[in-house]
Amino acid sequence: MIGLRPKYPHTAIEIGNGYASAVRMHRAGGRLRLAAWKRIELPSRTVSEEDVGGELALDDDIRLRLGDLLEPIGHPKRLSIVLPDSAVRSFFVELENPPSGDRELRDMILFKLSKLTPVNLEGAAIAYQRLGQSEEGIRYLAMITSRKITNAYEDFFESQGIRVGLIETASLAAINLFAGHFRESGGDFAIFRVAGGYFTAALFLGGELAFGRTRRGAISAAAVAKEARTLTLFAQDKLESEGFSRVYLNGPLATEAEIPAELERAGFEAALLDLEEVVDLPPLLRGSRDEQGTLIAAAGAAGRN
Repeated sequence: MIGLRPKYPHTAIEIGNGYASAVRMHRAGGRLRLAAWKRIELPSRTVSEEDVGGELALDDDIRLRLGDLLEPIGHPKRLSIVLPDSAVRSFFVELENPPSGDRELRDMILFKLSKLTPVNLEGAAIAYQRLGQSEEGIRYLAMITSRKITNAYEDFFESQGIRVGLIETASLAAINLFAGHFRESGGDFAIFRVAGGYFTAALFLGGELAFGRTRRGAISAAAVAKEARTLTLFAQDKLESEGFSRVYLNGPLATEAEIPAELERAGFEAALLDLEEVVDLPPLLRGSRDEQGTLIAAAGAAGRN
């Protein structure tokens, strides 16, 4: 109904390159609780990295594995889907006077996107999220991906009797999960998501998302540290910031290839995002940062309200 906030599913699945994670969340007294979870291995290239022409590889083996993934979380009637950042292109869009109607707003953002990218948007699925006020008006994060990917998700889960609700990217799901915590702590810092085939760097100024981008390809500690140095120089030169020293890491590969150590050698304070700060966890997950890192994105999508 018009004027009512959407009610998102409390169950979410992240299908990445090399793994899939599923979580079911409960909310009690304003606090999120992780009620059930499961992680499985998948082929290393499940989701295509092409911009809006990519596809989702759902052969019989993967379909069988995903069916097994649903059982521990209770085979829900609805769920949300988390896409790898590498399957999505993201843009920051400024609107001086955004329209109040959803359709008019979408059309205006679509027009802005057509000026920002040469990609044919007719074959794209498009989503956006309001970030807040800027000097030029209202700021949005707009995302485009292949309809082949979103349709493949929806067709598969509907064949299992499940409707797909929210679809968002892994980095955005993690950011939304920690948004309240970031605003309280404030300051300037960066969040890096490191996963199979990509890493995403997100810059926060005063606790609010200011800039971000995804680098596709092979992951190395040197590349992540170089991106952190580039990002802090960008913040100083373009955004009138003093730069940042804190880098929060998340994702299934966040602790591999000596990434935290390389960041610290480059002069940054590196730390893993702590899921326990925003979610009540079962005893088996407490203190297990590596396993928590594989669940953060799915938990973020399942914890949306």
